[in-house]
Amino acid sequence: MYALIYEHAEVVKLLLDSGAAVNAADIAGNTAVTYAAMEDNTDALRQLGARGAELDARVESGQTPLMLAAREGKSAAVRTLIDLGANVALSDGYGRTAGELAHQKGHSDIAAVLKRAEARRRVPVSTDPAS
Repeated sequence: MYALIYEHAEVVKLLLDSGAAVNAADIAGNTAVTYAAMEDNTDALRQLGARGAELDARVESGQTPLMLAAREGKSAAVRTLIDLGANVALSDGYGRTAGELAHQKGHSDIAAVLKRAEARRRVPVSTDPAS
C-alpha cells in the first residue's frame, strides 16, 4: 500500500503482476483503492480497476473510496472512480452520499460532477427496440 501512497506506479504494476490481492484491507478496512483514491492516484486506480478491485469497498466509517475522495477534494480520483463504475448513489452510515460530503466540505465542483453522474445513472434505458 505504500507504493500507492508514494505513487510508485512501477511498483504497483509489479505487485499486481505478481498476484497481489487487490481487495486486501488493513485493520481499518482501507484497500488499495482507498489509498489510491485518497492520494488522487488515477494511474493506480485504473490499474486496480482493470484487475477487478472492488471500487465500493467500505472502510470502518461506512464510507467508500469515492466518498473519501469527494470529501477530501480529490477531483481526479472522483472522476476516475466514476469512469470505472463506482456507485455514486451509495450513502455512508449517516446517510450521506459522496456528493453531499463534497458539498459539506465546500468542494462544489466535485459535488456538481457527482450530481451529473447520479443523474446519468437514473436516466431510464429503453429496452424497446422501436424507440
